Amino acid sequence: MADGKVVQVYAFYLGTWVIEVDHGSFIARYGEVKPTGLKVKGNQEVKRGQLLGQVGKLQGLKSSMLHLEMYSSNKSPRDEGLTLRGRPPYQRRSDLMDPTASIDKAVME
Repeated sequence: MADGKVVQVYAFYLGTWVIEVDHGSFIARYGEVKPTGLKVKGNQEVKRGQLLGQVGKLQGLKSSMLHLEMYSSNKSPRDEGLTLRGRPPYQRRSDLMDPTASIDKAVME
């Protein structure tokens, strides 16, 4: 969606991985990535349009999708984490944002 820097790459859930990228004005979590399809690593600079990984398949389910979360803060996921246990309903930080406008902009430009 935008140039940035990979913050971290790690196991996510049901056999998939996650890539967290600081894009400057927002942080994105790209989840449900195929473990053997990872194309980036932590601290790597990335460019808009660059392939970061391949969509994975959730173990035990017959579906696959890209799990996308966007955060408006510049607080690093390493400082606080993006998932906050005990914070219903989604267990996410308070700066979780609706990605629709950013996706529309990325597609239209």
